[in-house]
Amino acid sequence: MNIKLILSAVMVCLASLALSACKIDVDWERSVSAKENDEQRVEWLKDMQALANGNVLVAVETIVVGANRSVDVLLLELDTQGDTVWSNVFDLGENENIAQLLIAGEKAYLLVNTPNGKTRLLAINKQGQKRWVYSYQDGSARSMQIIADKIYVTGKRTQVLNTQGVLLVDIHQSEQTWSIEVGLLGDFYVAGAKGINAYDVDGNQLWYLANAEKGLNQQLDLSWQAGALYLAISEMQGGKAWLKKINIFQGIVEWQRVIGLPSTSNNLLTGPVLLKAPETAHIVLVQSYGKGRQLTQFDSRGRIQWQAEQDSSFVRDVAINDNGELLVTGNATTEQFDLQGDRLVWAKLSGAAQSTTGEVEVSGDSIYVGTSVYRGGKIQAVVAHYTDQ
Repeated sequence: MNIKLILSAVMVCLASLALSACKIDVDWERSVSAKENDEQRVEWLKDMQALANGNVLVAVETIVVGANRSVDVLLLELDTQGDTVWSNVFDLGENENIAQLLIAGEKAYLLVNTPNGKTRLLAINKQGQKRWVYSYQDGSARSMQIIADKIYVTGKRTQVLNTQGVLLVDIHQSEQTWSIEVGLLGDFYVAGAKGINAYDVDGNQLWYLANAEKGLNQQLDLSWQAGALYLAISEMQGGKAWLKKINIFQGIVEWQRVIGLPSTSNNLLTGPVLLKAPETAHIVLVQSYGKGRQLTQFDSRGRIQWQAEQDSSFVRDVAINDNGELLVTGNATTEQFDLQGDRLVWAKLSGAAQSTTGEVEVSGDSIYVGTSVYRGGKIQAVVAHYTDQ
């Protein structure tokens, strides 16, 4: 995007900010696919990660439909102009489901589950070639973190590996867990609907904190921020969410806040709760439902600093730019909020969005948005690029 176009877009936005946030146009958009010849494929975009060089890595479940149905993993790198640097399809012999993609150093780590109860972790180099694969019996891994050359994965089991794929810790849990965070001195925390377990660097349990509330959703979020641990969890039915600050030394709740959604959310499906820390000593709780989004920022003592509501739809991912501003995306609609919770700009991709997909990544002034949309009689994986204004 040339400088004249950027300046023109900025001037239009500034002129309209007095009334409302302005819509920005896409710089470029790419459909990504593993389709060969006349194959019928469905492409589910599952995760993206920004690279140190400003490019973006994209992970897609690519599904051959029909009598010979199969599911493979498409991984590709796009540069800032939308050109493909490399593309690779990984056929692991089973119908893989992508759980998460992370970048550490010059390697990408892809976490996948299979229907027969296996979980696989793939290490991939910067040329897109597989370096090693670690497999174990689980099949429902949900969250991964990479800290200090260690990979932490949780699901039905929690495992810690080094970046060469060597197992260091293996914990068999009594419940499914959905989120993992790493804290001081290698201690780590895993959370499920029933509660949080804390472990030391060797996998010895330090404490367990049960959730007192009943009927909680398993789609929860843990966040480690400035030496504090936060848990966000919502009702299985209803619009309420709980934000809790956990004392990591004693395993007790320091404070908790209950945040409801507007009455317009009644009887509508709700999206997963998400946490993000835009700056030190602040935490933002993101809630969403079929017709709207709600963002609430708290300080470290649990006091609400601002709350923003927008008529939109589900949020699937949250990112932060270099200025500490929040970007949220889902249902093909991306919005940017400033440090006071005011909406600055928004953008929407065309086509019928698949509400279970949506990723946003920021690298410098590049904003990458990925989702799956229904266009031309098929479900396509689409990556779009916007310039941060």
